[in-house]
Amino acid sequence: AERVKVANAVNSDVFVSIHSNGSPNAGDRGIEVYWESRREFALENQRLARTVQDRMIENAQRTGYGVRDRGIIDSSCWRGREGRCVGLYVLSPGGQTPLGGNPQAKVPTLMPGVLVELLFLSNTDDVALLKDDRARDAIAQGLAWGILDFLKSQ
Repeated sequence: AERVKVANAVNSDVFVSIHSNGSPNAGDRGIEVYWESRREFALENQRLARTVQDRMIENAQRTGYGVRDRGIIDSSCWRGREGRCVGLYVLSPGGQTPLGGNPQAKVPTLMPGVLVELLFLSNTDDVALLKDDRARDAIAQGLAWGILDFLKSQ
């Protein structure tokens, strides 16, 4: 919630939340980017997600790192809980909080945003990439270039 407040307070052009994924299935691997379709700037969210995803995968593969492209995912119904869809709170419209979540998360971003999942901590191949400085640099560079490409096209 604090990240969103800071981004809003400084009038950020984009909001990018960076994480590493995990799964009970050790075979799950790769990079995916979440975006939110229920916002007034949904098309910008989707375009930002596509741009950063493409650039991260492209740069990782160009520098010799085999990263799986898991694509971009609309987070508007991230999890069905008790028959309800719950979005990712850092991307969701205001007033929506994950069950048991932080009530301050009701504050929405005022700019396009994405949540980036950089590889899986539950997959040994992805963990090896995360431990490799050059692989991390290649992915980070792709992410930065994707953000710049998005901003240049605004």
